[in-house]
Amino acid sequence: MKMLFIHDNKFWLKESTFYSYGHFSYELLWKRYLKSFDEIVVGGRVIDTEKVQDQDLSRFAISSGKHVRIIALPDLLTVKGLFRYKEAKNLIETEITHVDFLVARLPSNLGYIACGLAEKKGIPYAVEVVGCCWDSYWNHGSLTGKLIAPIQYILERHYVKKASNVLYVSRHFLQRRYPNSNFNMGCPDSNIQISEQDIIDKRIHKISNMSREKTIRIGLIASLNVGYKGHDTAILALEHLVKKYQNSKLCFLGDGKKDKWEKLAREHNVLDYIEFCGSLPGGAPVLHWLDDIDIFIMPSLQETLGRALIEAMSRGCPAIGGAGTAVPEQLPDDCIHERKNHKQLAEMIIYMIEHPEYMKLCAEENFVRAKKYSEKILEERRDYFWRTAIGNVSK
Repeated sequence: MKMLFIHDNKFWLKESTFYSYGHFSYELLWKRYLKSFDEIVVGGRVIDTEKVQDQDLSRFAISSGKHVRIIALPDLLTVKGLFRYKEAKNLIETEITHVDFLVARLPSNLGYIACGLAEKKGIPYAVEVVGCCWDSYWNHGSLTGKLIAPIQYILERHYVKKASNVLYVSRHFLQRRYPNSNFNMGCPDSNIQISEQDIIDKRIHKISNMSREKTIRIGLIASLNVGYKGHDTAILALEHLVKKYQNSKLCFLGDGKKDKWEKLAREHNVLDYIEFCGSLPGGAPVLHWLDDIDIFIMPSLQETLGRALIEAMSRGCPAIGGAGTAVPEQLPDDCIHERKNHKQLAEMIIYMIEHPEYMKLCAEENFVRAKKYSEKILEERRDYFWRTAIGNVSK
């Protein structure tokens, strides 16, 4: 069976090889689908590195591979892209007529087009709901985002509601906002390898040896290009934190331009306490980075899974997250702060630092909770979903 996968994901092309961020790697994602499909055509945004100066792909993962063909579609997320809707539709229509099944990952403008074409042509399809467009656009930080949010919200609700097969990455959050009464199930879109017992043992030892002399590393993983992942809340919390613990270091892992956050940090006199770590390929490099983090934070305004949070939990990281997203599905109530409340976030970090026994309990609890998201357990749920979704085609 041949499948067409459509999403707004960005790929980089260099010498016939496609690269992307870790999660869209061939090993982590496409091999998962190839268990159910013989061939996959992937449609997304593509950047030809020959047209980009000094493009460093060393921190990206290889996305192309056997039985996977990646095609370039217009970037509809730009002003110029608004005038390329027809071109995108024609390209997707050409591909969709030669496949047996469509998988549209939403929210995505290209995904909405694909869903509409699948309905029109009677192509069976499944929708993967991996995000909330309302939170993304409303908290984008611009007037344009707030104007687009209601339109995107209506589109996402419409196509999720009509889909015959829906896979949510959350347990409850997305299901409430984008309901579907057909075949659907929740299954986090993560690839967590369960850590061995020695990982939590090392973490407990690390907490026991924290001191005022050693650097206390606070970690946050998210692209620097988006304004709703809580970088601002973290920086403002850091201003409170360094008044008491000048050995604190706020570490940002993620791609994108840091200028905006450097400016904010400079205004609050904490730039010297921030480390921009760039991006890393998914898997082991990120896990090793997390092993050096003392407390992980996710003060995001938009989070439907918190994959980075689950990875941090699997390494025994004590963690604090923001309310109003899917993060409270992963963390206990005492580790959740109010949205945008940087002072409360700082106070919670300080409490952890000053109460190492509590910090150890948080680490152990997170380590156990993460086991629910092990690759083996989630693989069984995904396999069941795709067997049923594909089986529905023949009914």
